[in-house]
Amino acid sequence: MRTMSFLRFPTTISPLRTLASCLLVATGLATTPVAGETVKILPVDEAAQVPEFLALRDRLLTAVRQRDLEAVVAVAAADIKLSFGGDYGRDQFRKRLLSDDNGEGGSYWNELEWALKLGGVFNGEHGRQFCTPYVSCNGSHQCTDCDPFEVLVAVSDRAPVYASADAGASVLDHLSYDVVKLLDYGSSRQRVELVDGRIGYVAFPDFRSPIGYRAYFEKRDGRWQMRIFIAGD
Repeated sequence: MRTMSFLRFPTTISPLRTLASCLLVATGLATTPVAGETVKILPVDEAAQVPEFLALRDRLLTAVRQRDLEAVVAVAAADIKLSFGGDYGRDQFRKRLLSDDNGEGGSYWNELEWALKLGGVFNGEHGRQFCTPYVSCNGSHQCTDCDPFEVLVAVSDRAPVYASADAGASVLDHLSYDVVKLLDYGSSRQRVELVDGRIGYVAFPDFRSPIGYRAYFEKRDGRWQMRIFIAGD
């Protein structure tokens, strides 16, 4: 079994585009499993290392769960980046929350909740930046074939893998924080290859993509702000 080590972003990050690119670079280190070798990304949450940030995240999670629109928007930076296509700003963030559409028929609110509650890591000078969820913020150089578009990651210690994409399919196996190779996206379940070569089907929220929705916080002007909430590349 190989456990992926944690990655820290560069200590100096200034332009917003560079921030978003750093998120993708980090996810790009998610490993495409080598045949016969189990690769895991173990959960980590460093939020408690900075009590001020932990309190902010706890308040934000509560607001998200209560669907408190203005309380959530208030945590966003004025120039929050929301896509790689130029969408940014609190007004756009508010519109996305009101539409509650993640772009794939799912809930935008739910994506934000999962990104926050899975935990993340501090990086940057003096721990002034925080990336979450950990799946999108950690990686390893231990694999020569690393592609964030080709893997999914189990985010629990008993994540079910199903025998087919059918709703009533039997459970083929349970995985514990394993990285699996993504073969094909389905409407509700994704087709994957396990380390032993078996083909199975997995689903959100038990599995996440390293390039799924992730948030990036930074302490600016004396307070923590969410600078990025984005998915894809």
